Amino acid sequence: MPHLALTDCRSLSDHLASEILAKVSDKRLGIELQRIHGSYWNDDRKTWDVDPNGGDKLSWIATHTMTSDCLTKSMKPDFIIRVLTDCMYKVQKQ
Repeated sequence: MPHLALTDCRSLSDHLASEILAKVSDKRLGIELQRIHGSYWNDDRKTWDVDPNGGDKLSWIATHTMTSDCLTKSMKPDFIIRVLTDCMYKVQKQ
């Protein structure tokens, strides 16, 4: 089953999109990033490219399109309420 993860952290998506991971200063973070990186890469190829119906992908999205922002920031929850009410969140390739 394919998985699409979305992040508004450009450096995270760039870091995990690279074939070879760069070193990070925090050892524990480096271990976690290696584990996540392994789910996106298989034999030097992105799993999404190897099996479009079953690979995993991480995509960057603009901060204003994050539905969960109202859970961690002081803001009105209008966007997440609309997504939950409509049961629809459309992800488009830019």
